Amino acid sequence: MSTLPPMHPTPPRTGHPAARQQAGISPVASAANPSQGVPSMTSHRVVRWTVGGSLVGFLTSLGVHGILLLIAAYWIVGGTSGAPGESGSGGDIQMAIMSDTELSALEAAAGMDSVSPASAIEEGDAFTTPEVLEGPSGVPDVTGPTGLGGAAEGLGGAGGDIGEGDGMGDGIGGGSGNGTATFFGVEASGTRFAYVVDVSGSMQGPKLSALKMEIIESIDSLIEHMQFFVSPFSSDGMLLGNKDKWTPSTDVGKKWALQQVKDLQCYGGTNPLPSFQKVFDLKPRPDAIYFMTDGMFEPEVGGLVAKMNKRGKKVPIHCIAFDIQEKAVEDAMKAIAEESGGRYVAVPLSGSKK
Repeated sequence: MSTLPPMHPTPPRTGHPAARQQAGISPVASAANPSQGVPSMTSHRVVRWTVGGSLVGFLTSLGVHGILLLIAAYWIVGGTSGAPGESGSGGDIQMAIMSDTELSALEAAAGMDSVSPASAIEEGDAFTTPEVLEGPSGVPDVTGPTGLGGAAEGLGGAGGDIGEGDGMGDGIGGGSGNGTATFFGVEASGTRFAYVVDVSGSMQGPKLSALKMEIIESIDSLIEHMQFFVSPFSSDGMLLGNKDKWTPSTDVGKKWALQQVKDLQCYGGTNPLPSFQKVFDLKPRPDAIYFMTDGMFEPEVGGLVAKMNKRGKKVPIHCIAFDIQEKAVEDAMKAIAEESGGRYVAVPLSGSKK
C-alpha cells in the first residue's frame, strides 16, 4: 500500500467575498488597488476635484469681473458723457431738438427779435466807422488841445515822433519831436534828462520865477517814454519831491513835477557838488545833464564833477550861466561843458521868460 504525499490546504480564492473576508482583505481595497489600499485612492480623487474646482472658479470669477468692468466703463465713459457744456448724470441724455417754427414761437413768447449780425451792422448798432477830417492839404487834422494845456501843432520830428507844441500842453502828450529836450534854449538828445538847478538866496524874485517856468516847459515837452530827474541846490543838494529815482514823463509825472516846482523856495549859498553826486548815482545814468546857476561856486567843483563823470558812460553837461556878471563863473562853467562834451550858454535875465 503506497503512501500518498501530504495534501496542503488550497488557499481560498480571493474573488469570492467569503474567501476575501477569511483572507483579511477588504472588498473595496481588493477592487480598487490591492497593493495600496483605500486611503491612496481617495486622496487622488480629492486632489483632482480640488484642482478642477479651483480652475473653474477662477475662470468664472474672471469672466464675472470682466463683465462688471465693462458695465462700469459704460456708465463712466459712455453713460455720463454729455454734450459740451452739460454735466453727465449717469442716465440717458435727451437732446432737445426744435424746429424753426418752434424756435420762432419761443422767441416771440420771450419778447426777442431775431436779428442777424449783418443787419445789426447795417443799422449801426454794433460798429461805427470813424470819420477822418482832412485839412486843406489832405492831411488828417490832428490839432487840438492836448497835454497839460495849450494846443498841439501836429506831427513832426525824426522817426515819426510827436511834434512840438506851443505852451505847457505842447504836442500830443507834450512831445518834443526827435527824442530831445530843451532848457533855456539849449537842446539835448536822449531819453533821460537830469536838471541841476540853483535855488540859492541870490535867485530870489524874477530869477526864480523864470527858472520855474523853464523847468515846467522843459519837462512838459518830453514825450511819454522819456524820464526826468530834478535836483535843486543851494548850500546843499536836494531832491525834487524827495524822489531819488527817475520820473516817467507821463501826464501823471508831469503834473507831479508841476506842483513840486511851484513849491520851490530860495535860500542859502551856492554848492552844486552834492546835486551832481545824486545825479551820477542814478541807475541808469542820464543821457544829458542841465546845470544852471547864477553865482560863484567853489573852484574845485569842476574837477570833482569831471572825475564823477569818468566813472561810467560820459554824460554831456550843458551849462547855463543865468544873469552872471563874474567872468570867473563863466570860465568855470565853460570848462565843465567843454570837458563833458556839452554846451555853454549865457542867459541874461532880460532874455529869459519871466
